[in-house]
Amino acid sequence: MSVDDIGVILTLLPFMLACSSTRALIILHLFFILPAVSLLLIFTREGLG
Repeated sequence: MSVDDIGVILTLLPFMLACSSTRALIILHLFFILPAVSLLLIFTREGLG
Protein backbone atom coordinates (compact mmCIF):
# COMPACT_ATOMS: atom_id res chain seq x y z
CA MET A 1 0.00 0.00 0.00
CA SER A 2 1.52 3.29 -1.06
CA VAL A 3 1.03 6.75 0.35
CA ASP A 4 -1.37 7.61 -2.48
CA ASP A 5 -3.57 4.63 -1.63
CA ILE A 6 -3.77 5.70 2.00
CA GLY A 7 -4.71 9.23 0.91
CA VAL A 8 -7.50 7.92 -1.28
CA ILE A 9 -8.81 5.69 1.50
CA LEU A 10 -8.74 8.55 4.02
CA THR A 11 -10.54 10.78 1.52
CA LEU A 12 -13.28 8.25 0.81
CA LEU A 13 -13.77 7.13 4.40
CA PRO A 14 -15.84 10.18 5.52
CA PHE A 15 -18.08 9.79 2.47
CA MET A 16 -18.65 6.13 3.28
CA LEU A 17 -19.43 6.89 6.91
CA ALA A 18 -21.60 9.94 6.25
CA CYS A 19 -23.45 8.42 3.32
CA SER A 20 -24.55 5.19 4.90
CA SER A 21 -28.17 5.75 3.96
CA THR A 22 -29.52 4.76 0.56
CA ARG A 23 -30.74 8.23 -0.40
CA ALA A 24 -27.37 9.82 0.39
CA LEU A 25 -25.57 7.16 -1.65
CA ILE A 26 -27.86 7.80 -4.62
CA ILE A 27 -27.21 11.54 -4.45
CA LEU A 28 -23.46 10.97 -4.14
CA HIS A 29 -23.48 8.64 -7.14
CA LEU A 30 -25.42 11.17 -9.20
CA PHE A 31 -22.64 13.72 -8.68
CA PHE A 32 -20.26 11.27 -10.38
CA ILE A 33 -22.56 9.60 -12.92
CA LEU A 34 -24.14 12.70 -14.47
CA PRO A 35 -20.85 14.43 -15.39
CA ALA A 36 -19.41 11.16 -16.68
CA VAL A 37 -22.41 10.48 -18.92
CA SER A 38 -22.45 14.05 -20.20
CA LEU A 39 -18.74 13.91 -21.04
CA LEU A 40 -19.28 10.59 -22.80
CA LEU A 41 -22.10 12.05 -24.88
CA ILE A 42 -20.04 15.13 -25.76
CA PHE A 43 -17.07 13.03 -26.85
CA THR A 44 -19.19 10.70 -28.94
CA ARG A 45 -20.99 13.61 -30.59
CA GLU A 46 -18.03 15.92 -31.18
CA GLY A 47 -15.20 13.42 -31.40
CA LEU A 48 -11.78 13.83 -29.86
CA GLY A 49 -10.46 16.14 -32.60
